[in-house]
Amino acid sequence: FFAQLHAVALYKGSNLTYRVFVADITDRKRAEKALAESEQKYRDLVNLLPEPIFETDIHGALTYANGKFLTTFELSAADVSKGINIFDYVAPEEKGLAKERFAKIMREEILGAREYLLLTKNGKMVSAIVHTARIMREGEVLGIRGVVVDISERKKLEKELDGYRQRLEEIVVKRTAEFSEVNRKLAQKIAEHEAIEAKLLLESTILDKAGEAIFVINPKGDFVYSNQAAINAYGYSRDEFLNINLRNLMLPQDAASMEAHLKEVSIKEQL
Repeated sequence: FFAQLHAVALYKGSNLTYRVFVADITDRKRAEKALAESEQKYRDLVNLLPEPIFETDIHGALTYANGKFLTTFELSAADVSKGINIFDYVAPEEKGLAKERFAKIMREEILGAREYLLLTKNGKMVSAIVHTARIMREGEVLGIRGVVVDISERKKLEKELDGYRQRLEEIVVKRTAEFSEVNRKLAQKIAEHEAIEAKLLLESTILDKAGEAIFVINPKGDFVYSNQAAINAYGYSRDEFLNINLRNLMLPQDAASMEAHLKEVSIKEQL
């Protein structure tokens, strides 16, 4: 068993004697051993976790860091043993905010999470969410245990997506402007076409009221328009008339002179 000895010197004249008290501390030593073994198992387990785990004192000094924390922040166990303050690894622009929040955690013993821009030992930027997982205390607050969730890759993807989204918006704006211009030109063409149709309708109405036979032919001699007088003169219906050729209405000997006349008219129009 384990025992703790307490000796008290006793003097009686010139004679020195000791009174010895023996305290059985076997149970306490067993409890201390079990606690040490339990603590070691906990450390071994935490060291295998895929997320960076750390512990600090009330001033932010790092008292423990698991393996993932060391690799993430490019540290060694020797660095931790020399003394490291977690605020040394917070980006300068966020250090003041981090210290204020840490002081509030110590004062109010609150748990929570916040996003920070952190730095590794070699200056590499790490976007992370730092979770305050536990307030450690033994009567009074001793420090915190925290978890770091590295979101650098997620932030990188978010930035790329923002870039894609911005370019997509620019393309949409450009295409919308192009479509608007196409629609404007199309509307203009439709308006012009409607104006031409209205004009042709007016001309057709006027020509239909003329007493003389009037028709329009293409260069091949096919009828493309005929007024009512022409239809009446030749005895065809309008559909029949527009499906025949001028040559069908002429004697063979007159067809040659008609073609020569049309050719002469075409030459004069070109000139």
